[in-house]
Amino acid sequence: MPGIRLLYGNERRKTMRQYLELIEIILTKGSHKERSPQGIGNRAICGYQMRFSLAEGFPLITTRKISFRVIREELLWMLSGSSLLKDLHDRGVHVWDPWGTPEICKSLNLSPGDLGAVYGAQWRRWKTRDGKEIDQIARAVEGLKKFPESRRHYVTAWNPENVTDADGNDRVFVAPCIRSFQFFWAEGKLSLYVTHGSADVMIGLPFDIAEYALLLLIVAKVVKAEAYELVYALTDAHIYLNYLEAASMLLSRKPRPLPKVTVAEKDDIFSFMSEDFTLTGYDPHPTIPDLRGNL
Repeated sequence: MPGIRLLYGNERRKTMRQYLELIEIILTKGSHKERSPQGIGNRAICGYQMRFSLAEGFPLITTRKISFRVIREELLWMLSGSSLLKDLHDRGVHVWDPWGTPEICKSLNLSPGDLGAVYGAQWRRWKTRDGKEIDQIARAVEGLKKFPESRRHYVTAWNPENVTDADGNDRVFVAPCIRSFQFFWAEGKLSLYVTHGSADVMIGLPFDIAEYALLLLIVAKVVKAEAYELVYALTDAHIYLNYLEAASMLLSRKPRPLPKVTVAEKDDIFSFMSEDFTLTGYDPHPTIPDLRGNL
């Protein structure tokens, strides 16, 4: 809110400061939108970038508690290439349930519990015009191993043909909010640039920042590079009007030191399991009441 100053001297807390500054900018300078696909108005800005150095710690927010377990399991589910709710349920995660109800699946001509062409399916089984499939993750990892200096280590989840048909009818209930990401290698250090087209700043964004930081750690481990920097670019960054009070509460909290995440030594990106990751030093503030996403 007006008058809030987010200046904390400890460089280890730079990651959190960027996120809090984004919230303040949206609250004080954002445009008002009456409508949204969710039926709730919001305040929003167009265009914002954050840079997270992995040397400063793992970018898991500390001004409220979120679940590293859910982040880890959803990422492993997506890396598996699955689009099925059952596979995610088997991992004890239900964050996608609202978008995979029997009614929604039926309306999109999908089998019950099938989310359609979402992240995992697009990453691992991109459909080509000649009826074949491209494994974008495998291709990116192989490229980083063979020719890390290449500028083609790119993965996209946004296929216009899978979002709507030629007549403009929806083919997925939730189009990929995170459109694409690209790896950048230089001098033995690996960075990841993420393009996030539609960012729910209070709920999804902290979760997604940590998830793509974890992806960077995994890929860096597999290609024998140092995980260096996550560069995170937002297009439509918004806060829903029913979360304005929660946003103010978040701004009143002082960020704490960032945790660390260690990843097991492996050569195959598709062989990672839950026990291959360890989170240490996570001491967040409590969850915020009535804020969906306190996972």
